[in-house]
Amino acid sequence: MAPFPPLLQTARLRLRRFTPADVPALVAMHREPRVRELLVDDQPLDDPAVAADFVRRMQAWYHDHPGLGIWHAERLQPADAAALAEARAAVAAGELDAAALAWLDRPGWQFCGWFNLMPMSGQPPRIELGCRLRPEAWGGGLALEGGEALLAQAFGPLALGEVWAVCHPQHRSVDVVLRTLGFDALGTAAYDGRPAAHYRLDRAGWQAAQRHGLRERRRHAVAAVRALAA
Repeated sequence: MAPFPPLLQTARLRLRRFTPADVPALVAMHREPRVRELLVDDQPLDDPAVAADFVRRMQAWYHDHPGLGIWHAERLQPADAAALAEARAAVAAGELDAAALAWLDRPGWQFCGWFNLMPMSGQPPRIELGCRLRPEAWGGGLALEGGEALLAQAFGPLALGEVWAVCHPQHRSVDVVLRTLGFDALGTAAYDGRPAAHYRLDRAGWQAAQRHGLRERRRHAVAAVRALAA
C-alpha cells in the first residue's frame, strides 16, 4: 500500500507519489521503444540506478514543492472476466465461498505511466503540464482525463496564472490532447536542446474551455490538427 494518499483521483485514474517500490515499473516503461520514440526530454530511466535516483529526487521534491511533481499514475482495471466466470461456476457448484467471489470481483489499480506539473526545463518560472503513458493505456482518453484534473489543480488550489506544455513536433496525438485541453499552439522552439512544439494556457483560456464539453473541444482540436497537416 502506498504510504501517502493519492494526489487526486478521477473515475478511471489516480495519481500518487513515486516510491522506491515503483522503480521496476518505471524501468519497464522506459524499456518500451514506443514510449521513448517521440520524447523531447528523454532520460535513461531504463537503467535501474537512474530510475532509483529519479525516485529519490522526486520524493525530496514533493516535500519542498507541495502540489508540484511527477506522479505515479494508475488506471482502474475491471476484474478479469474469464476468472470471474470460473469463480461464479465454482460458487454455483459449492466449491467456492461467495465472499471469495466478491473479492475477485473488485476492480484493481494498475500502473499506466506518469503525469506531471513541473518547472519547465531552462525556464523554471514556467510550470509545465506533462504526461507519459504505457502503450496499453494509449487511445483511451486517460491523457485528457488526467490533464483536466491537473489543470483544475493548477488554476484552482495552486492559483497559477498560466501553464505550459511541450511535445515532439510530430506527435499529433499529444497535439490534439493539448488543444482539446484549451492550450494555444505557439510553434516550434528549442527544449533541452531539441526542437519541440510549445503550448500555453492561461487562466482565462482555461475558464473559456470549461464552458464547452470535452467531446466538442476534441472535435475542434482534431479538425485543427488535420487542417494543419493538409
